[in-house]
Amino acid sequence: MLNVIKYDILQNYRIYIIEYVVYLITCIILPFIPQNIVFIPMFLLLLLVWAMILLNFVTIFYNFYKSMYSNKGYLTMTLPLSSHELLLGKIFAGIIWIIISFVILFLGFGLIVLMFSIMENSVLEQLSFLLEALSQLVSTVYFYEGILAIIIFIISFITVGFTVLTIIQTKFTRKHKAIWAIVAYVALIVINNILRYAFVKIIAIFGLYNTIGNILQITGPILPTALISLIQSTILYFVSIYVLDNMLEM
Repeated sequence: MLNVIKYDILQNYRIYIIEYVVYLITCIILPFIPQNIVFIPMFLLLLLVWAMILLNFVTIFYNFYKSMYSNKGYLTMTLPLSSHELLLGKIFAGIIWIIISFVILFLGFGLIVLMFSIMENSVLEQLSFLLEALSQLVSTVYFYEGILAIIIFIISFITVGFTVLTIIQTKFTRKHKAIWAIVAYVALIVINNILRYAFVKIIAIFGLYNTIGNILQITGPILPTALISLIQSTILYFVSIYVLDNMLEM
């Protein structure tokens, strides 16, 4: 599995590096733009942030499809690895790239603050403020709950994409795979929302919210959503494994 992770990370690192460099350069030059036209680089920065997030997931899904179900997939399937090792390796590789991208995003925001501080000769004051704010943030349980929830949502989104790309590789979807992929994705999203709504209602009706929160030592409104996403990811993971082992037709 480690080899799968290593190969997936190295396969597309050039795309990510170019993306990160463009984003960080934009963050550095943004504070030096005259204020009367600052909306232009701000719009560009916002566009780059969304583009980075979108490009990451597109690259992850495209790499998964290409390495598993294209002509290259025949070679992948001959590797002495189980379906669990292949799928988990690709999920972990995707998570690693997404986490790196989030780190780069926050680094870019830090560079913007640093550049403004240099221009205003207030580097030490801004640095002290940022460190104090960071210290207060990491001292709250909501920070760690948020980190955990973000990781769970990343896993959920990647798992949904991988499952869609997997279930359309069967004898039932030999034609019009793109249409079947859209149908499968919409169906999964609808089912997910129904289960999410039912789960939240059930724990609210039976008063289980505080009980679950105490068991996991997590408090906050995001707990039910994160839990249902984790359950969904687990179910979809085993659906993908079943298709890979029993129904795959390339």
